[in-house]
Amino acid sequence: MEKLMMEIQQWEKEKCLLHIKVVLKKKGRHILVGRIVNFNQNDMSLLVYLDDAKIVEHYNFSEIDDIVPAR
Repeated sequence: MEKLMMEIQQWEKEKCLLHIKVVLKKKGRHILVGRIVNFNQNDMSLLVYLDDAKIVEHYNFSEIDDIVPAR
């Protein structure tokens, strides 16, 4: 978990483009392409700028299935 937090902080700092797989209760599974705007370690959540939709959305860690840099 510590390694993941360090990677997330690095991705946020570098404004790295990411593929984020999220699982939402009513919407199901989605793969998003975006960048981390803010990582809150206290409540384990991310603010993500979605490049395709040009919006910022909030996700809790419990909603995130996978997060990897885009190739």
